[in-house]
Amino acid sequence: MKHLVVNTTAYTRYLEGFARQVERLGYAARTKTSLSSCAREFLYHIEQSGVAGITALKPSHIKAHYTYLQERPNNRQGGALSSSHITFHMYAIRLFLEYLQQENTLQSDPMGGLVFERGGYKERETLTREEIGLLYESCQNLRDTALLSLLYGCGLRSAEARSLDVADVHFRANALYVRHGKGDKRREVPMGEKVTEYLKAYYYNERHTYTNPAYSENAFILTDRGGRASGGCMRRRLKSMVVKAGIEKHVTLHTLRHTVATHLLANGMGVEYVRIFLGHSSLETTQLYTHILSQQLKNLEHEK
Repeated sequence: MKHLVVNTTAYTRYLEGFARQVERLGYAARTKTSLSSCAREFLYHIEQSGVAGITALKPSHIKAHYTYLQERPNNRQGGALSSSHITFHMYAIRLFLEYLQQENTLQSDPMGGLVFERGGYKERETLTREEIGLLYESCQNLRDTALLSLLYGCGLRSAEARSLDVADVHFRANALYVRHGKGDKRREVPMGEKVTEYLKAYYYNERHTYTNPAYSENAFILTDRGGRASGGCMRRRLKSMVVKAGIEKHVTLHTLRHTVATHLLANGMGVEYVRIFLGHSSLETTQLYTHILSQQLKNLEHEK
């Protein structure tokens, strides 16, 4: 989303106060930025619509913004905003209006009583065990294998894999530590025997070939120049594996996390244990994978 400039001085003050409120609530850095951006877009839109100040807000203005979001294009990916994007925008606005009420700027909630359709979850594509095997076979070096093991074998989010330092990987304990997970939560992730073997091989036999004194980088996964691997770098490595493996599905870094969750459930691991492994704060989030597994089993039945 392009940066929108809010001209009204009071609106700027509200945004600054809301940013501090979001900080106090303890949201992760990316979420804080997104919440503030949604609030800014809301204020920009009502400012352009000629609303006479924040205290003049009515339910009709909220509804008009909702309609606007449904029609506005996705500036990053093209097409329209997804339903989940719109749901997040409306959540940010609700949070923003609650802040204004706490500050006594608003005496009542213009969003109160309004109900908006919640964004549904898209059917998440996962890989079969055979396809995972093909990805491992397509790795060009030990670093590729290590990256795949972190994302699939350990179920890490891409941001967690990027921020992983050498000191966070403990081979003797067969575990690694995520120190800055979603919502800045920490967790210990067990490593299977094969994952430990792959990570050891990369660390002891190849990682030193990427080190660069100019960076003094402690990251576990390094780039060719010795820096910490970015999300773009990891996506390019995965795309190379997918192409070489001949997999035609749309595979993202997060697909690997979805896939290991589905495979663990298929192996009989309880939903609560999968929740802990993935670092989900809500059991409801983990149960999405149960739905995926159920659908896959139905598809297998139809193929018989």
